[in-house]
Amino acid sequence: MNNPIIIDIYKLLDKNSYINEKSNIKESIHSFSYLSSRKDLGQSQKITLGICMEKLLNDIINCCKDWENIKPKNEKGKKEKDSLWLNKDLKKIVYAEYKSNLELDTEKSKETDIKCKCISDELKNEYPNYNLICVIVGLRYLSCKEKILEPLLKRYKETKIYGINDYLREFKIKEFNNYDEYKKIIDKIIELKF
Repeated sequence: MNNPIIIDIYKLLDKNSYINEKSNIKESIHSFSYLSSRKDLGQSQKITLGICMEKLLNDIINCCKDWENIKPKNEKGKKEKDSLWLNKDLKKIVYAEYKSNLELDTEKSKETDIKCKCISDELKNEYPNYNLICVIVGLRYLSCKEKILEPLLKRYKETKIYGINDYLREFKIKEFNNYDEYKKIIDKIIELKF
């Protein structure tokens, strides 16, 4: 039997230029957490931050007495809905999917778009006499008309994209005046949660 070659793996680690090159991972300008003043959030915290904003949005809408939350409990085999509201007086339904980052790869964008279209079709059949608003809400943006959002809008062919203010407007809820006001809310969520 030959003697095994002994290699000092730690020396190789120290010398390996690829391993020692520091990653410069910049946060996407399209990410919801980009608006936060805290830049030390880990990936799981960023995901939690997005979920917190989703829950807060639903709580805000829930304050509107004219709107009923008709989102069904999640069922195995059924597509989950982030937000589904009905106003009987207006005969209007607002269905939304919340996204922390619209800069998804092309496949995920397409999947989200198709999911929204399928759910929209189901809702049209279930509520034929109602005006249906079906949107993807980009949590990162106040308005769908922002120039920064233009390149991403092409990825969604079936579903309209809204910013936070566009979405709040559907419920006649006071909008955020500017990003400074919105960022304060985001930072307060981070302060409370993390």
